Amino acid sequence: MASLSSASSPSGSRIQQFFVNGEGIEADRPCTVAFITSQGVPKKYGSNRRELPTSAIDALRRYFSNHPKVNADLRGAVVAV
Repeated sequence: MASLSSASSPSGSRIQQFFVNGEGIEADRPCTVAFITSQGVPKKYGSNRRELPTSAIDALRRYFSNHPKVNADLRGAVVAV
């Protein structure tokens, strides 16, 4: 996952393009996504929202117990334009 962003663009218009597995996604094509809290994602975005029966902390604990070695190389994940 990677994105091209412009810090000089107005708030709400900073992400210029978004990539998944090296391929750009179409802005008007629906995608399945997940986020930790609704605090940073206003209700006007998305549809079919639902709360899952687990907390973010429990999910992280479960992930790290199943994946003790994690690669966190994020270089190139966000490119300013």
